[in-house]
This record gives sequence, C-alpha cells and structure tokens, in this order.
Amino acid sequence: MLAGSAINSALAAITALVITPMAIGVIGPSIYGAWLASGDLMIWLQSSDLGLCNLMIQRIGAAHGKDDANAVARNFGTGMVLIFGISLLVGVVGVALSFALPCILRIEGGSAHVVASCFRWGSLACALMLLHFGFLGYFRAVQRTIAINLLSLIGTLLNLVVVVALLRNGWGLNALAAGMVVRSMWMLSSSAILFIVAEWKHFSRRTLYDTATRRDMINAVPATALGVLAFAVMNSSDSLVVSLILGNATVPAYTFTKKAADVLRSMLDMVAYAAYPGFAHLVGSEQRAKAPAVYRNIMAFFVLISVCAAVGYMTTNHVFVNLWVGNTFYLGGTLTTLFALQMIISSASLLVNYLYRSIDRVVHGSLVFSLEALAKLSAVCVGCYLLGVVGIPVGSIMISLVFIVANYRLTFTAMGEAIRKESFSKSIWIVPVICLTLGATYEYTTRDVGSLYQGAGGVLMAVFAAITMLLFMREARVLKQYVNYKLW
Repeated sequence: MLAGSAINSALAAITALVITPMAIGVIGPSIYGAWLASGDLMIWLQSSDLGLCNLMIQRIGAAHGKDDANAVARNFGTGMVLIFGISLLVGVVGVALSFALPCILRIEGGSAHVVASCFRWGSLACALMLLHFGFLGYFRAVQRTIAINLLSLIGTLLNLVVVVALLRNGWGLNALAAGMVVRSMWMLSSSAILFIVAEWKHFSRRTLYDTATRRDMINAVPATALGVLAFAVMNSSDSLVVSLILGNATVPAYTFTKKAADVLRSMLDMVAYAAYPGFAHLVGSEQRAKAPAVYRNIMAFFVLISVCAAVGYMTTNHVFVNLWVGNTFYLGGTLTTLFALQMIISSASLLVNYLYRSIDRVVHGSLVFSLEALAKLSAVCVGCYLLGVVGIPVGSIMISLVFIVANYRLTFTAMGEAIRKESFSKSIWIVPVICLTLGATYEYTTRDVGSLYQGAGGVLMAVFAAITMLLFMREARVLKQYVNYKLW
C-alpha cells in the first residue's frame, strides 16, 4: 500500500514539474497565482466528505479484522449512499462559489471570467473524486490496493497528456481544468468497475444499507467532518493566505520554493494513510497486545524517512527551483530550512493523530485535529501578516509541536499503557537534529557553488543522514520487525 501510494505521489509530482513551466509561459504568473490560490478552495471542496471516507476505512478495517463480512457490507453500502449525497452538494456549492471567486481573489477583466469558469469545472471534478474516494477507502480498508493504485497511475498519466496537448493548442487555463475533469471521470468509472468485477461477489447476498449504521455514521459526522476540513485547512491554505494578505503575484514564488517540500510531504503522509487501516485492523484483532510496539516502530520508520527527505530538500532545493522555473522564483535558504522543518513536524502531527483515531477514537481524534487546524490557521495568518512569508512555516511548526505531544499521550492512555520516558531513546531526536543541522549548514555554505556540484553534494548529504540514523538511532534496529507485521 505504501509503495503504491508513494509511486502515485511521485508521478503526480513529475506531472506538476512538466506542466508548471508550460502553464506559466502560456497563462502568466499573476493569473497562474490566482489559479493556485483557487486550488486551495477546490481542495477544501474535495475534502468535504464530512469524514465519511476515513470513518468507512476505520469501521470496514476493524470489521474485516474480525472476519465480520456483514458489517463490512453494511458500512460500505451505507457510507456510499451518504457520500453520493455529499458529492451532489459539493458540486452545487462549487458552482455557487465560482461567481464570488473573482472578488475574493481580486481578479478583474476577462481573466476573472476564465478563472471562474475553470473553477466550476474543477468543482465537478472534486464531486466525482469524492465518489471515487468511497471505493478507494474500501480497497484500503481490506488491504487490497495494487489494482486501485495502478488505476490511479493511469489517471495521472491521462491528466498529463490532456493538459500538455491542450496547452499546446492554446486552451490556456482551461487546459488545467479539462485535465482535472478527465482524470476524475477515469478514476470514478475505473474504480467502480474494479469493485463490481473483483468484490461484488462478497456483497451480492448481504445487506448493503442499514438504518442503524446510517444513524451511527450521521452521529459521528459533526466531529469527523471537522477533522477532514481541518486537514484541508492545515495543508491547503498557504497559497490562499499569501494571496489574500500579500497578493497574487507573490503566490508563484512561494509555491515553487515550497513545491518539493509539498511533494515530499505528500509522500510522508502516505505513512499515516497506510498505517491507519492496518493499525485499526491490529487493534481490533486478537494481537492487540502488539500495538504499542508497532506504534513505536511506525514512528521510528517515519523519523528515518522524513529526516532524509528534509535533508535532501534543504540541500538541493535551490538547484531544483533554478532549473525548473528560474532563480527569480526562489525565496532563499531561510525559508527553505523552515519549510523542511514544517514538512517533518506537520506530517508527524498527522501521523500521530491518525494512529489515535485508528484505535476507535475517530470522533475524539477528529475533534483534536480540528482544534489543531483552527489554532494553526490563526497562527499562520498572524505570522504572515506580521513577518511575511516566513511567518507561515513558523506559526505552523509551533502549533504542530504542541499537538504531537497531545496526540501521543492520548493514544497511549487509550491503549491502557502508561507513558514511560524510556518509550523512545534519546537518539531518536538527537541524531535527527544533528543531521538536519548539517543539512542546513550545507545549504548556507554552498550557495555560490555550481548547480551540478551543489546538487550532487546535497544527494550525498541525504545518503549520509540515512546511514547516520541507521547506525546511531537505536529505534532503527527494529524496523525489520515492523515490516514483518505487514501493515503496508
């Protein structure tokens, strides 16, 4: 599951690398900046499943762990009916919001009509993707993800082909919206066909819609909805905040400097998505006693890969942005270092919250996540207003650190295990801090070195960080045991 999700994220990143320079040349930085800001709103819409997809994963995963096929059928069927209604509502809200979009983003003239029209098509794509997420959630919950990941790869390739072809034929911003629609139509139709062909035999004689299950899901919606919207707010608000406070012209440089960190962050988040159904399955099974040990191994694995990713990002980002879109869109080493720290800490916060939710604490975990989102959005807005773009990662980091500790303590308290200081060794934070410090030092001291040498040295620094942690971080020794639990 984790490998497939990572490959999908990598391909999506490559697609962005190809499309972005073409789009800037055809559309222009200012309008493209407005589109990036409106993209945050579309992500909010796409996240408006009220938390039902995550709830379905947890409930189906737990039922599957207990071999309760009837509960699997009820939770899937009832959840899909509710998601269908929500997708219709999302489409209507998106169309209504498009008429106010030019005023929100301060766009005038013919560009305002184009952006609003593309946003409407994007809203349709979001509604279709919501339905697809229902099928995706089922396959993740029962841990059969190879085929669905392959379909996602094909969808990403379709998006790339459509957008590139239409940009070359003068479609402008409409090309980006068309790519979204084509991809979403493919993802929904192919995942539905896959479910019918491969899984329907398990459901044909079982009850798919149940009033009690519906009532249970609806009762959980207020909390789970806050959790999902909180995720969108925390992870897809930066461009919108920059646009509203500093203007559309600043958005491209901010987005491009952070782009590699966002791509790596999406891959790191796959640890949370992959561990969520597996950990729910483990906690709901007879092997529940192994959960605390597996939890620590998950965190050790995350620390290892996230620090390597951060060091690689810090040491190569200048070269990457310069080669990709030009040095004028690079905002400097200080912001790059802050983005690297934000990437690690924000993704860690998501992981510990997902693990807390997976132990049948979906509602309470969603409420905690919502509180974090509200605090983080406030800190980001205040930070951006007072400090400029630097204030955004600073505010985000401060809030995430607080909630990492809170979620960790809540999880172990709920599992009935007291928090012990020896749960993690000191090496799990001392060694990563040393590696990150070396990475930041390298970035600051090699700015005048040629791109080829700076980039090659950055890759070596990331490899050095990985070797250092494997040798000196005690928790790294148990990663092989963690893999053997087959959570992925």
